[in-house]
Formats: sequence, structure tokens, C-alpha cells
Amino acid sequence: MRNFLTIDIERCTGCRLCEIACSISHFKTFNPARSRIKVLRFHAQGKDVPLVCRQCGKCAAEEACPKDAFKADPSTGAMKVNPELCVGCRLCVDRCIFGAVFVDPVDDSIAVCDLCGGKPLCVEFCATGAIAYVPSHRVGIQRSLEIAEGLVSRLKPREYILPR
Repeated sequence: MRNFLTIDIERCTGCRLCEIACSISHFKTFNPARSRIKVLRFHAQGKDVPLVCRQCGKCAAEEACPKDAFKADPSTGAMKVNPELCVGCRLCVDRCIFGAVFVDPVDDSIAVCDLCGGKPLCVEFCATGAIAYVPSHRVGIQRSLEIAEGLVSRLKPREYILPR
């Protein structure tokens, strides 16, 4: 049975420990810009929202890839990019409806949450429990997608993202 990351935006304080844990885990450096989870601050709504790949399975980002470089890991279900096949066209970035596929600012590669191999550190370091890793029967992927789509459409992240 697959597990999924869930986000409770009411619990998120915007501390960004999830970003720090992710960047240190993947790159051995304190650089939240390289994190595969991003905390967006919506000042008008007074909310901080962790943005992470929803692990949709057959998602728009995967379908957009002209080289078939974007695939789900069979053991965790996490989306992964094969750097040998990726040509850097960024269609996956443009097509992800959640805005959760990023371009790494250091090496210009495509970055997406890999669920830390099935033990997401963002969950471990989230002191408020805003990020959880739960079995699919507790969440239901369809409900998770509906919630995320509604959230994205309401908050319009590209209009409200402000640098810290």
C-alpha cells in the first residue's frame, strides 16, 4: 500500500524546517532554495502553505515529458526524473497543476519530491504535524487531489509569493 504526504495548512507556522531538512538530506548543504518542498507565504490570507509533489501517478508533468524521463518509482510511488533522459525542456514544470516540480537553482536540473525513499524527512522535522505521511486508505488520492486543486485555485500562488 502506498503512502502519501498530506498537508494541514492550519498547522503550518512557516518555520521552513521542512525546506532545511530536505536541502541537507539531498545536497548536504543548508540551502532551502534547493529543497524539493517549498513553503509559500500568502500574506493576504495569513497562511503558510508547504508545496510538495502530490505523487499523482500518471500526472500532467509525466505526460508532458517528450523523452519519458519522468516516472513513478515502483517501490514508493514517488515521481522521479531520469537525468540521463531529461533534456531540460521544463515542460514538466509548466504542466504540474500544483506547481510542485522545480528547477534546481544550482545545477539547473529538474527537482521533484522523492519522498526520501519512503521516509520523508520533512515529516520528521515538522514540529507542528502540518506534514504527515499516511497510508492511501486514510487519505484517498482523489480527495487529496481535490483538496489541492481547490487550494491552488483559491490562493493563486504566483500572484502572492513574496521573498522573505
